[in-house]
Parts: sequence; C-alpha cells; structure tokens
Amino acid sequence: MIKIFDVIRNLDKYDYSDIHIKSGEKITIRLLGEIQFLDYVVEDSDIIVFLKEINLDISQCKNKILEKDFSFSDKESRYRGNLFLSMGKISLSLRKISYEIRTFEQLNIAIRERDLCDFSSGLVFITGATGSGKTTSLAAIIQYLNENSKKHIITIEDPVEYIFESKNSIITQREVGRDTTSFSNAIKSSLRQDPDVIVIGEIRDKNTMKAAINAAQTGHLCFCTLHTIGAVDTVDRILGFFSSEEKEEIRFELSMALRAIFSQQLVKVKGKRIPVLEFLNVGKSISNIIKEGKTNQIQNYIHINSSDGLISMDSELLKMYYEGKITEKTLLKICLDKEYVQKNINKKFI
Repeated sequence: MIKIFDVIRNLDKYDYSDIHIKSGEKITIRLLGEIQFLDYVVEDSDIIVFLKEINLDISQCKNKILEKDFSFSDKESRYRGNLFLSMGKISLSLRKISYEIRTFEQLNIAIRERDLCDFSSGLVFITGATGSGKTTSLAAIIQYLNENSKKHIITIEDPVEYIFESKNSIITQREVGRDTTSFSNAIKSSLRQDPDVIVIGEIRDKNTMKAAINAAQTGHLCFCTLHTIGAVDTVDRILGFFSSEEKEEIRFELSMALRAIFSQQLVKVKGKRIPVLEFLNVGKSISNIIKEGKTNQIQNYIHINSSDGLISMDSELLKMYYEGKITEKTLLKICLDKEYVQKNINKKFI
C-alpha cells in the first residue's frame, strides 16, 4: 500500500508545482514545467485512504461522473486539487501553494505592487496560462493592500488558495461551493458587505464578467484573473463573453472601468523559471481604443510608450534572446506576435 501523504511530504526537496495521481499508474510531478515520473504506483484503495485523510467526501466517486475542486493543508504547504475520473479510474491533480506570500521583488517581477493597487475603483486583470504564476502574483497584491491600506478586501475563490491574516486591512475569504453558490452571486452579495476591494479568483462566464464590471462601476476596485496571455488577448476575451448586440455597450463600460492589465508567463532559464511580463496601464488613449473597438492597436501602443512604464512581453522576450537566455526556437514558440518578433529579431535595441 502506498501512503500518498508520505509521498507528498517526501517531495518537499523538489521545486515542483503540481502532482498527478491516477489509479493503476505512477505518480508524476511537474518539475520546472515538465512532467517527471516517480517510482510509486497507486491503486484505488490508496487514493480513497488519502481522500479520507483530507476529509473529502468520496461518496460520489463510485459509478458516477465526477469533477470536484478542493483544497487542503499540510505542515509545509497548502494544495489546490481537482478530483476526477479518467476511464473510470479515480484521479487527482494537486497544485502546491506555499504558505509564504512573496512580494513582487522576491518574485523578480519588474513592476511594483502599487502600480496595480493605486486606484480607488475599476478593473485590474491578472492574466496568464495555467501554471504561469497568476495566483502567486495576485497573493502578493492582496498582501500589499493588506499591509499598506485600511480597507475591507473580499476574495471570491474556487477553492481558497493562499490564506491571509488581516493586518491593516480586513480580509474576508469566500469559497465557491462552500460559502457561496457562484462567483456572480458572491460578487452581487459582496456589494452589501461594505467592500473596498473585491478579488475574483477566476472569471468563467458572462454573468461573472458583467457582475465584475458592475462592481467596478459602483466605486469598487476589482482584481480579476483570466486565462489569457497579453493585453490584446485579454481585452478580446472580455468582449468575447458577450453577444454582438451587447458588445458596443460593454466596450463603453469596459473603456471606463478598466485600469490595468498585468499578464505573465514563466520561462525556463538556466534551470529556473522566471516571470516575463506584459503591463498595460490604461489611460485616455487606451480607453478610446477600446471604446472604438480597435483592440489591434493596443500592442503597438505598448511598444511605442514603453518609456511611460508600459511593458511589452514580446520586447522582454527579445531582450532575453539578445542576452542568450533563451533560444530563437523558444522565443518564436512563446511570443505573442510572431510578425513583430521576426521583424525585430536581428535588432539589438527595440
């Protein structure tokens, strides 16, 4: 019998991000972005014992389709998990979450938390692909507000990941499925809970997006995450939640409410993964671009106005290529605009 909890505790020496467990197969971990196999084969009984240890109801696991999000804590770390069936086999994916909440400086992020927090109201989007560090960056932002302001911060998560202790601010953390029925309902209810800041763990549907925009319009600062990379893709995704008949109204509302977009991905350099950013602080020009539906102009605006603190992810990747940190193959694989990158690949200064 494999004691899964013991395996997890023995993995602390590795800088892994995820654990994958499937009945009848070897446990795997994601190490520096790549899957690595361990010498442990688990069975249904091993997983069921583990689920009981973390107090997760397993009554739905037998002969039913199942997907269930959950979280649990161990001495060293917290974990966000998903329980599901794969070809009838009980399976788990676990994401490791450190108890330590690191600052942007500690995370090697080239902007300050205050660049995303110094707004009285509006929408700020933290974006990136799964596993890109969005949750870690968002935690740094929440902790900055917690330590440097006197506000009521409400987080809406599925599930709760980082756990915060109220310092100069009050932090109220709500978990979808346990404390509330949905993101959109929680956002609407939060407006009656005297919030200053609302943190929306993930926007998955039109109702949640609309509720977030409404909250921002009523004088609240809202931080939201999306699975997008880059400012252009983020704006297009926001608008994509709505029908063609709704888009003109939403473009206007978004142009008035949007304050910033912070997008990141992790790039492997010399055995470590480091963050590469795109940062858009929304001023009058970007507001007009969104209002007029000319989102294809956003990327060029970021390139032209880098001296004003805006950061282009492609320009950052090109600098890494010039410095020999990444190969041309990697550059072209992970860049946002291949045409722009290929045009500038032989230039030393952009």
